[in-house]
Amino acid sequence: PLKYNEKTSMSGIALARELMANLGGTNIYNPLKEIFSKKTAQCKRNIFILTDGEVRDPESVINLVRTNNETNQCFTVGFGRGCDAGLLEGIAKVSNGICDFVQEGDLISEKVIPLLTASRSDKIKDVEIFRANDSNDTFQIAPFPLPFLMKNQVTPIFLYNPTTQTNNSFSSGLLVTGNKDFGSVEIPIYNVNSTT
Repeated sequence: PLKYNEKTSMSGIALARELMANLGGTNIYNPLKEIFSKKTAQCKRNIFILTDGEVRDPESVINLVRTNNETNQCFTVGFGRGCDAGLLEGIAKVSNGICDFVQEGDLISEKVIPLLTASRSDKIKDVEIFRANDSNDTFQIAPFPLPFLMKNQVTPIFLYNPTTQTNNSFSSGLLVTGNKDFGSVEIPIYNVNSTT
């Protein structure tokens, strides 16, 4: 890993132009292990993984990323139908990153630029949801535990209240709480609509 500047950017572009596939398989584990061995004094390091292949032992790669997720966040992009979607989604999930795929006819920039933007935005972690006027919080949430939230990223969250017969038991509002790198946040949500 090198510090990003104009010189290293140009070196990276030159290297990318000379890359050639040898069809000898995909090795993600060793490069990630090498990157993780270089400690960073800065905030969380963002790692972008782009591949069109599969690995022999995807679970070992995911476990390696999981054990290094405190200081590293992985954003993954899979190309074509031959990439291992489970591996790429698993890497992104355990490191609180994002995964996307480029299929035939897709513009790479439409997939990669949102990931670059997301890597630079604040994330809300340790997310919890509370219902207004409900000291018991008698409702169910999926997915659980709740994922982190990021600006300009849609995160579907489903709430279900099995103890009420009304169409909208969340109409009194919700409070979303969580933590950012520099403190806690509270986000009140009003005018909650629900479907049955």
